[in-house]
Amino acid sequence: MIKLLPLIALPMLFAANANAAFVGAQAANSGAPHITIAQFKSETDLGESSGLFDMVLTGAKADEKEYVLKGHIQNQINRDSYTIADDTGSIIVDINANLFNGVDITAQDTVLFYGEADYEDVGLIFDVDRLEVIKAD
Repeated sequence: MIKLLPLIALPMLFAANANAAFVGAQAANSGAPHITIAQFKSETDLGESSGLFDMVLTGAKADEKEYVLKGHIQNQINRDSYTIADDTGSIIVDINANLFNGVDITAQDTVLFYGEADYEDVGLIFDVDRLEVIKAD
């Protein structure tokens, strides 16, 4: 019977942890910290780096790092490519159609773009993982 006790107690330990959840303040989505497009470019753009070492360092620093940009969609370049802008500049972004979730977004809407740097043939782009309309002007 003593040998069976650990086998009986082990599932109870896992069951107790199955109901665990974060308890505390929830972050407000629209209050997400963001950086400007100029800041994003200075941190990630290999074309703006001087020398091979700087390019490797810049690429490694930006790889897999999540960013949040705030701006307006200016225009659609092709199926998934758009130009977004803020007061500091503009950049090409890749937004899959399913991320719009059926919501129409105009050039007057302020949007938070969640994603990461991506290097393609055209240069640096911002690959959007999620977007959130925070204000329609």
